[in-house]
Amino acid sequence: MGKGNYYNRDRSAANRDTSGGLHYPESHHGMVSEYQQSGFPFVFYKAVGAQTGNKLITLTLPYVSRWIRIKLSSASSASVAAVRVGFGDYTTTKGIQGANYVTADAINAITAPLELKCKKILIFVPDAMNDLIVEVVAGLTGIRQFPNIHGPENAGHPDIVGVNQEAAVANSATNHAFEAIYSLGAPTAETS
Repeated sequence: MGKGNYYNRDRSAANRDTSGGLHYPESHHGMVSEYQQSGFPFVFYKAVGAQTGNKLITLTLPYVSRWIRIKLSSASSASVAAVRVGFGDYTTTKGIQGANYVTADAINAITAPLELKCKKILIFVPDAMNDLIVEVVAGLTGIRQFPNIHGPENAGHPDIVGVNQEAAVANSATNHAFEAIYSLGAPTAETS
């Protein structure tokens, strides 16, 4: 078999150089077929007890999600409004600790499952919140690996717009020359 044959590049280096054949490619986060079918069921419940100081909860799904539904509540009358949900945390000024989050109130107001693929969900719990209840229902794909976009160890992806990129950054300050996510100006025609 010549070099034009199919090779599964996701396999180990030792197996890569053997001829193609009937080896199937491993599931990948870009495989459309994984998102065209119902997901495997996944449920999670956790009552987070009293904690000291601000905490960052990291929920790691066993497989990449096809859809997800999160509910955040409190066992007491404490408000969960200050709790934040996001998908990246790069520094204390980026990601969920910066401007890339939605509040628990916004998450709880979503009534339909969110069709998004992710492997980790981050929940920022402020010091004042000491009895958070986390409930997750998700449909999972058969995909185990997902690009690391979540924490400081993702050195190759520190400026992903909407995940871990501060909102008011100038386009020259990002690694990928993105425009600012948010800008404020006079109520005239938009300028670029």
